[in-house]
Amino acid sequence: MDVERLPSGKFQTNALVLRNAMLAFNILRKIGCDLLSFPGDLPVKFDVGRRRIKSVIQNIVGVAGKLVKTGGRTMLKISRKCPWFDPFERLFASYC
Repeated sequence: MDVERLPSGKFQTNALVLRNAMLAFNILRKIGCDLLSFPGDLPVKFDVGRRRIKSVIQNIVGVAGKLVKTGGRTMLKISRKCPWFDPFERLFASYC
């Protein structure tokens, strides 16, 4: 989460940064744990015995996408060629 060095000398500012980092990490961890519940959809480069939550979170963060605002709607666009597209789409559908 890159919060090894805090940005300010003020305690309240650093507390706010740490709370936001904690919230972001917990959301990513929840998404990663939910993605692990779809083992057949997860792309693998080689045969592994089990998937670690750390590697799943790193792969989620590394997915390239863009936020598009058009026609009064905001959409997240991810390329269908991305190996994480199908698990991400299935997870999104389960949240909605």
